[in-house]
Amino acid sequence: MTFHDLLYHECGTGWQRWSLWCVCIMALTVLGIIQTITEANFALASAALLPVLTIAWFCGRTPGLIAACLAAVLWLIVDIALGQHLYALWVPVANAATRLLAYGLIALLAAQLRFLSDRERERTIRDPLTGLRNRRAFIEEGQREAQRSRRNRHSMAVIFLDLDHFKQLNDTQGHGTGDLALQETAKVLLSHLRSIDCVARLGRDEFAILLPAVGWDVALQTAFQVAAVLRTRLARFPPVTASLGQAWFCVADRPFPAMLRAAEELLYQAKKTGSDTVRSQRFDA
Repeated sequence: MTFHDLLYHECGTGWQRWSLWCVCIMALTVLGIIQTITEANFALASAALLPVLTIAWFCGRTPGLIAACLAAVLWLIVDIALGQHLYALWVPVANAATRLLAYGLIALLAAQLRFLSDRERERTIRDPLTGLRNRRAFIEEGQREAQRSRRNRHSMAVIFLDLDHFKQLNDTQGHGTGDLALQETAKVLLSHLRSIDCVARLGRDEFAILLPAVGWDVALQTAFQVAAVLRTRLARFPPVTASLGQAWFCVADRPFPAMLRAAEELLYQAKKTGSDTVRSQRFDA
């Protein structure tokens, strides 16, 4: 799925999209009824731009153009109901075509503006090399998850990951090879975690994983599974390996930055015992 596809799935689940459509269609209908009742004493055709703009902004270009067509057809019906076809049928048809052009342009502009706005926002929260979230975005997501943990009393885990001997790889084989190792690490993390998990690149060769609503056994298994897969996939980048520190919390009993530091300290303990090591610890409330 491309970034453009992901962008326009942000308007929510199926029932949320249908709710938005229902509200906008009801708004168009009410405007048409008011226009008909008042016998054109109020020019409300321009107000139909708001529902069209709303659909285009939240659901994308194609739904916006469909809304533009619906709005133009609605006002064609209103014009005919008001008798604008008595002298010549082409008059309301021409008006409808003009409105369709205006509504369609507004829909296209709104959809494109939303696309550019979200793409720019995406750039501020993503690491350009790996496509993972950056440190700021990871901490923000972690703080939200910690709040949910305290509110719902569910457990969570944080994994801090560091590539061993990464500097040696850069010095002997060049930064291009180092970048490939980082990208390979990101692919492994993305492909071996749940969709609700959050993965980020925190620094040069440092990565972090947030596991929300996860039990101790699953968190421990995840850490060792990721380490095993990385051991295989990083074998073509000698002498690079990966060490992990995993901190599991029965409930978020401290601010998220402190939880991340706990996982980082476990990583340092793992690296002291040698490369390619996993160190885990429970933090029960």
